[in-house]
Amino acid sequence: PESPLSGAILKAELSNPLFNGTVTYVDSVSGLPDMDQRNGEMVDMVPGTHVTIHAPGFRNAFDMALATNGYLYATDNGANGGLGNGSSGPASDSGLASGADEILLVEEGVYYGHPNRNRGRFDAREYTYHDDTAPSIPGEFRQQMAGISSSSNGIAEYRATTFGGQMKGDLLIQRWKGYLRRVVLSGDGRAVTQISNLLPRTDSLGVLTGPGGAIIGLKYQGQQADVMLP
Repeated sequence: PESPLSGAILKAELSNPLFNGTVTYVDSVSGLPDMDQRNGEMVDMVPGTHVTIHAPGFRNAFDMALATNGYLYATDNGANGGLGNGSSGPASDSGLASGADEILLVEEGVYYGHPNRNRGRFDAREYTYHDDTAPSIPGEFRQQMAGISSSSNGIAEYRATTFGGQMKGDLLIQRWKGYLRRVVLSGDGRAVTQISNLLPRTDSLGVLTGPGGAIIGLKYQGQQADVMLP
C-alpha cells in the first residue's frame, strides 16, 4: 500500500536553517509508532518534518530536470499491464491498470493520476487512477505532456549551443536498453512538439550533459559511462 509520502514528487526545505528531514509514522487510530510499510494506508506522518508533498500522482518517477525556462520536468513509468487494478475509491477498484511511460510538466499541487489511498483520506482526487488516455479534469487531474515508450528514465536539459543552437532547451530522455530521445518543446515549454531518437544507440539508464555539449549515458548494469561528443 501507498504511505503518506509515496507516489509523489517531494520537497525537502534545505534552505530552512532548522531543517528537519526525519520522517516517522504513527498509527492513525492509536497514535502509536508504526514504521511497517505494509501498514502504509493506516498511518499518519508525525508533524515537524520539513519534507512535504510538492506534486502527487506519480507511479515511478525515475528522474527530474529543472530547466532554464523555470519549469520542472519528470519521466514516470506507466502501470505494468495486467498486474493490478486501478483504484476508484477508498475501497474500490476499476479494471486492470495499464499505460505508457509519461513525460510530465511538474507543478505544485497538481495531481497526475497515480492513486494514494492514504492521502485520499484528505484529498479525494488521489483515490482515483487515471491512465494515459484519460482527459484532463481542471482542478482534479492533469494528463501527461506526451506518452513515450517504456522504460523511459533519465532526463536532462540540453543547454549547449552546439549544432547552431538547434538543440538548446530540448529535453533528453534515456530509454533503458534503448535509444536516447530528443524531446523538442513548444515555445512556452508547456507542450511536446517532437520526439526523435539520437544516434548511436546507448542502451543506458540515466543521462547527464557535460561540457562542450557532451552527453553522458550512465550504464548502471555495465558499470560504465558512454560519452557522446558533438
